[in-house]
Amino acid sequence: MTFSLAANLLLTAAILGAIYLLMALGLTLVYGVTRVFNFAQGSFYVWGGYIALVLYTSFQLDYRLVIAITLGSMFGIGLVFERLLIYPLRRFADWQRTAVILTLGAALFLDSLALAFFEARAKLLPRLAEGIFEYGAVSLTYHDLIILLTSVAIVIIINLFLRKARTGMSMAAVAQDEVGANIVGIPISRMYGYSFAIAALLAGVSAVLLTPRLPLFPAMGWVIFVKAFVVLMFGGLGSIKGVVIAAFILAIMETFVTSYLGAVWALPVCLILLVIVLVFRPRGLFGVW
Repeated sequence: MTFSLAANLLLTAAILGAIYLLMALGLTLVYGVTRVFNFAQGSFYVWGGYIALVLYTSFQLDYRLVIAITLGSMFGIGLVFERLLIYPLRRFADWQRTAVILTLGAALFLDSLALAFFEARAKLLPRLAEGIFEYGAVSLTYHDLIILLTSVAIVIIINLFLRKARTGMSMAAVAQDEVGANIVGIPISRMYGYSFAIAALLAGVSAVLLTPRLPLFPAMGWVIFVKAFVVLMFGGLGSIKGVVIAAFILAIMETFVTSYLGAVWALPVCLILLVIVLVFRPRGLFGVW
C-alpha cells in the first residue's frame, strides 16, 4: 500500500466516521436523558433531507436559508414528536419499553409518509461547496472537508453545552439521577423534549451534509440508523467519548475492508467486531448503562 492510498483511505474513513458520529450522538443523547432507544432517528434524517430538498428545489431559496429553516424545522419536529408520543406515556409504569416500540412504529409511519409524498426515486442535494482541496498526496472535496470540520465543531459544542450551559447541565443531571434532578426543581419534561429536539436537529445536520454525497430515498434512514446503532453499542450507551471513538474505529475498518474485500463485507465485519466487543465488554467500550 502506498502512502498516498493509505492517506486517502484514512481521510475517507474520517469523513464516514464524522457522519456516523452525528447520528449516533443523537441516539446516545436521547437514551442518556430518557432511557428510550429512539428508532425514529433515521426517519428524522429522511425528513430533514426532504425538507431541505423541497425548500431548495420547489421554493428555490438561498442555500444558507434552506439550511437554517431545515435545522429549525427539525428542532421543532423533535419537540413535537416527544410531546405527542413520549410525554403521554410517562404516567404509566415501565413506560420506556412502550416508548421504544412506539418510536419503531413512528419510524415506519414516517417512512411510509415520505414514500407517499416523495416516491421511491432517489434524489440529491447540491454540494455545500465545489472544488477539491489538495495537500501533497492527499486530496478531498471541499464538501467533505466541511463534513469533517462540522462534526468536530458539533462534538465540541455538545460537550461545552452539557458542561457549561444551564440547560445542558440540567440535561446531564437528569441523565445521572432523574429523581434527584426532580427534587432540586429541574423540569424533567422539558429536558426530555430538548433531548429529542437536539437529536432531530443532529439528524437534520447529517441529512444536509450527506444528501449531496449519497442519494436520499424514504428507506435511507435505516441505512444510516444501522451504522449509528453499531457505533452506539460499540462505544457504549450514554458515553459521548465512546461514541466518538467507536465512530472512527468502525469507519476506518469499513473503509479498508471495502477497499480490499469489497463493500459487501463491510457491515458483516463491523457486526462481528461488535459481537466480539460485547462478549468481553457488555456495556461497550465506555458504556455507562
